[in-house]
Amino acid sequence: MTARPTIHNHYLPLIALFLIALNLCSCQAAFAGPFRIASARDYKVYFATTRLNESRSNTYPVYNGKRHIDLGHGSIEYGFAKLKRPALLQNVEDSRSFAEFKARLKINDQAWSTTAVSDITGMDKQSFQNTIRNWRGIICIFVHGYDENFNDSLRDTAIVGSELDKKSNEVLPVLFSWPSLDKTTEYAADEANLDWSKAPFRQFIEEIARIKNPSAKLYLVAHSLGSRLAFDLTDSASLYADRAIDKLVLSSSDMDYHMALQKKDLLESITRDMVYVMVSDRDGPLITSQLLHGSPRLGRPFDPPNISTQNRTTTAPKQSFWKGLLQEAVDMLAPDSTDENTPEVGEWLKNGYTKESEFGNRSRLYDVTELVTADLGHRIAWPVITSLLAEGDSLYPLGTRVVFKKPDRLILEQSNGKPSILFRFHRVTMDRFGIK
Repeated sequence: MTARPTIHNHYLPLIALFLIALNLCSCQAAFAGPFRIASARDYKVYFATTRLNESRSNTYPVYNGKRHIDLGHGSIEYGFAKLKRPALLQNVEDSRSFAEFKARLKINDQAWSTTAVSDITGMDKQSFQNTIRNWRGIICIFVHGYDENFNDSLRDTAIVGSELDKKSNEVLPVLFSWPSLDKTTEYAADEANLDWSKAPFRQFIEEIARIKNPSAKLYLVAHSLGSRLAFDLTDSASLYADRAIDKLVLSSSDMDYHMALQKKDLLESITRDMVYVMVSDRDGPLITSQLLHGSPRLGRPFDPPNISTQNRTTTAPKQSFWKGLLQEAVDMLAPDSTDENTPEVGEWLKNGYTKESEFGNRSRLYDVTELVTADLGHRIAWPVITSLLAEGDSLYPLGTRVVFKKPDRLILEQSNGKPSILFRFHRVTMDRFGIK
């Protein structure tokens, strides 16, 4: 049995070591295949942000964790940045096995995570909107999650935009960045700053939908805590009228699952095509969020094994509180899925009372448990996301199979242990590599 690491102040690296140890045997791959030589030119990412420009000079903007206050609603600044496109990237689609696919994926992730960000340049609102008006291809907006600094969110936007561009061409990558404090222990402050950014974000999306060229497609990818901003768009009358968002991706969504169930039909009503929800059995940060909030998250919509029912309080010092909470999350992380197609699920489906269903008429749950191992299973599953945005259900060279999962305890209690509906989870698999 692998020894459990000690939790210190910053939990992600240490829980990551725990997961690496648990999966060490399965992650080794015979690695082969040529590097794909990418263009070394800079990749331009546009941005809109409710962060305050803290620069003391007029040379270039500096955005950290302070709010840009404007009459209590927040004010948006616009601009663009250049990122050095990594010169050496792996072609993941040429992988000969699933293990090699994940190894190449990790190499590309690391290459993008360390790429240089330069020439952050401010734009006035009119110039930014003219860029939107003149675009004829795909406008892909990315919203980052909790504990994320400005430069890292630019990098995440770049990897989603550039990979989508390879499949679709003519992609305009746009980051919406809200004032995250970029500290693990400042979750509550990040929640508050996200809530404060809801009004300007909704106005931002409404304006883009109104001014964009009719031939341009509008895609929205919202990760982790940032997905709550997407749900807030359901309060916009104009987005309903036009079904302004063509495709929507909710990645590792840190949204209350029961609230998401209330709003999922409304979310479809502002989306012209599909809503894709990325989930994972082994998403460590979402287990932590469930422990903190007392309810499952949309990105992990079921209970982890042996979830604690003890009362928690934030009256203890912040570091001690987080250390205790995160230790519980480590205890719940498991090397294998325990919630997939259990005997109870089989019986429920056979008895005629429980029916299977997609998450919505135009909403699908994609289970990326076996694909995403970085950031404790909380990393953006960009190969799946960009394939779904560009090609629909085709995930080549990956495959999918339908699995079912036990609902959370509250739903089971209120359905007398026999849920009337089980949602289909389209689990991303290695089937197309010839491994069943």
